[in-house]
Amino acid sequence: MRSAKLDIQSNLNGDDKDPLVSIVVPVFNAPVKALERCLLSLFNQSYSNVEFIIVDDGSDDECLTVEQRLVSGEARARIVKGGHKGVSHARNIGIREAQGEWVAFSDSDDELNPSFINQALQIALGENVDLVCGGVAHLFFGDSPTDCCDACDYCILDESRELMAAKFQMLGHAKYCFDSLPDFNGRGPVAKLYRADILETLRFEEDIPIGEDTLFNYRFIEKCKTMAIASNVWYWYYQYQGSAVHSIEVDPWERSIKGIMSTCSLEDEQVSFISRCAFLTAQGIETFVRNSGLIGAKKSSVRLLSFASDQGCFSEHCFEGYCLSLWLQVFTILCKKGFFTFAYLFWGLRTVVKDHLAGKVLIDKDTH
Repeated sequence: MRSAKLDIQSNLNGDDKDPLVSIVVPVFNAPVKALERCLLSLFNQSYSNVEFIIVDDGSDDECLTVEQRLVSGEARARIVKGGHKGVSHARNIGIREAQGEWVAFSDSDDELNPSFINQALQIALGENVDLVCGGVAHLFFGDSPTDCCDACDYCILDESRELMAAKFQMLGHAKYCFDSLPDFNGRGPVAKLYRADILETLRFEEDIPIGEDTLFNYRFIEKCKTMAIASNVWYWYYQYQGSAVHSIEVDPWERSIKGIMSTCSLEDEQVSFISRCAFLTAQGIETFVRNSGLIGAKKSSVRLLSFASDQGCFSEHCFEGYCLSLWLQVFTILCKKGFFTFAYLFWGLRTVVKDHLAGKVLIDKDTH
């Protein structure tokens, strides 16, 4: 592990010759308080040479008015209208519009650590890496952001086997069997700094509603010669009721599984795509249980498990090469044998007990 100091400006010119960083923020009807909190956390970044690209995804007049009010006082920010075609389409517009040498992403209802760009850029420039990945903290009801750290520990991955393990771990959502590789703390596009010239050839899959971000990161790491994983939390991810990853509808999860499997080419390691969809299925069950309760979530969960199995998600080689907890090992065995009701009850009970012990309650968007 290596360590970076906090203030990058002391190592650069502190003027417009410093590298420009573009932060892309897709917005669709975000609650006023959440949107204000998010944008202010962007505008208050300790590194100043930043442009903020607010991509409005067809918000109503109330949300658009809030966007315009907040942006009007910030010369570095601009609003780009993208219709209403989903978050991936909005992010792709942001990539196209970005003028920076580096690109970062944020959702419109979360919050960035004010030191994020400062620390990530120092690592990127000091180590000449293509991607910097930081930590993400999930905040539930009653949680609040933690204090920022003045130092940042990180590790560098520059060997082909390390990068291969990193991309498998990114897509697989479990620690790959490579002893020295740290686990990712957040696999979405947030809390990451991407080299812009690599992004020119990459886009988010717009037909995949859930899990498209890890697929995007997988493809990006494929193009990296070196990357860094930092220990600091750079992003606070608020867990809201009814958000995309907390959707109680089965269809988005099924479309995502089918879409991810269909993107697997002959050159890809199929097991990483199989495992990604298996993890997505487990995540879907957790979502259904948190929103509908153990009894109410049964029908949707069993349907999702059956669909995932039909797509080959629990084949013989599922999770091959990954370090799994005992919970996941039992869950996988039940799914492979076709015992979907037992697999659901096992994973559903685990979710209920785990959330109860951790005191996790989803946040109501209307009041926060």
